[in-house]
Amino acid sequence: MQAWRQWESAPDSDWGTALEREAVIRPMAEERRLGKAAIEEASRHLRMSRALIYRLVSRYRQRPKTSSLLPWKRGPARDTLCLDLPREELLTACIKDFYLVREQPPLAALFREVRRRFAEHQLPAPNYRTVVRRVEDLTLAMP
Repeated sequence: MQAWRQWESAPDSDWGTALEREAVIRPMAEERRLGKAAIEEASRHLRMSRALIYRLVSRYRQRPKTSSLLPWKRGPARDTLCLDLPREELLTACIKDFYLVREQPPLAALFREVRRRFAEHQLPAPNYRTVVRRVEDLTLAMP
């Protein structure tokens, strides 16, 4: 079973893209067989690969609605937290205590401190990119 994108939260620009796609994909989805020429033309018109055209046609045949053609964002949402609550709280404490001071240490030093504190608590340390992302989020949120 396919999980469909939440159409209620889609921005207007994505709806414009979906409407443009529907104008091309709907006639193709109604055909029994897809011809190579039709796929090539749709690929040129929508500026996407032939493989994606086939996927869109398949998706539209399964559920013939405009929202089926909304662009998909790969991976988790930007604000999704991957760490459990104790690890998230420990990471936030490390950043606030060690990094958000008058003379900020380098991010590499922060990461070493995070690894040290997580080892003290016998927890697996987060990835370096996770630490950098949390620092960016906290520094942007501060006045």
